[in-house]
Amino acid sequence: MKKTKIICTLGPKSDSKTEIKRLVQAGMDIGRLNFSHGNYEHHAKMIHSIRKVSKELKKEIPIIVDLQGPKIRLGKISDRGLTIKRGQIIVLTTHNANRKSQIIKIPIQYNSLPSEIKTGESILIDDGLIELLVLSKNKTDIKCKVIIGGKISSNKGINVPDTNLKKISTITNKDKEDLKFVLKFHPEYVALSFTKNAQDIADLKKFIEKELMLTYNAQQIKKKLPKIIAKIECQQGVNHLEEITEVADELMVARGDLAVEVGDEKVPILQQKIINLSHKYGKTAIVATQMLSSMVNNPRPTRAEVSDIATAVFENADKIMLSNESSVGKFAVKAVQIMTKTIKEVEKYDNPWR
Repeated sequence: MKKTKIICTLGPKSDSKTEIKRLVQAGMDIGRLNFSHGNYEHHAKMIHSIRKVSKELKKEIPIIVDLQGPKIRLGKISDRGLTIKRGQIIVLTTHNANRKSQIIKIPIQYNSLPSEIKTGESILIDDGLIELLVLSKNKTDIKCKVIIGGKISSNKGINVPDTNLKKISTITNKDKEDLKFVLKFHPEYVALSFTKNAQDIADLKKFIEKELMLTYNAQQIKKKLPKIIAKIECQQGVNHLEEITEVADELMVARGDLAVEVGDEKVPILQQKIINLSHKYGKTAIVATQMLSSMVNNPRPTRAEVSDIATAVFENADKIMLSNESSVGKFAVKAVQIMTKTIKEVEKYDNPWR
């Protein structure tokens, strides 16, 4: 038995009952549904599959519903994706990107971005893998120069670390609709993306309770309430870390967006700080993002990735999470096996950092 739990994000490569069962047998403890992707039919199918596997294996498998939150994303791009090159001029648009134009136009899903961003600011795509510089803008379009190019695809995340977005709410209308759909399946956890302060957690709890009141009485609601995971992935969340920890049930170190927002070099210290603060308040800490990222396409991890898992265990993280590795990766089961083996090996020894 391992003490540190493994969360697996489920997706196209791991959504069947058979694959979920294989993941659980390899060491998966908790299933995560990412509501940034997929449709309700697909999510319902995965929930039913998890519950069936849980019953068959006589093992409790909690479900995390991870809300998209105020994440700005690209819109629909062709299935082949799109490669942009350094020095190229492109346009991000809230309008029809299919209009004929000499300049490549890429759709974005946040209509207020052109009015809020400023000339000279940076736009980062896909956790900072692609960087753009804003040259000019109007009501619907943002003209950019590509500083770091690469391949982009539909729904990739956008970060604007230089911009203070004032018109975006932590709990979006999409999140509310997603909750209305998924609460009837009684998920054990709901994760709130880009948590900024304690009020965000209070607002989420209030909305969930209000929705449950439509179906259940007060006594039943207490049993149906999911635990709330605060995802720490923006500067405001870091600034209000202690007050968030007081009211959330669990904290997640969401390292992808966090690194883009505050800088890569600050993430290791913040990871340890968040874990320590969680335990100070008797809460659970989760470490997430790129733990075995190379295994999306490769059958073996890098040595640095194995060390990253070990570090999280040594730092007393309660849970560690796989994202693309288990949702779309070619070696999902093997990734879980390697994570399990590493956890068990590290847990044999006293923590050398105590």
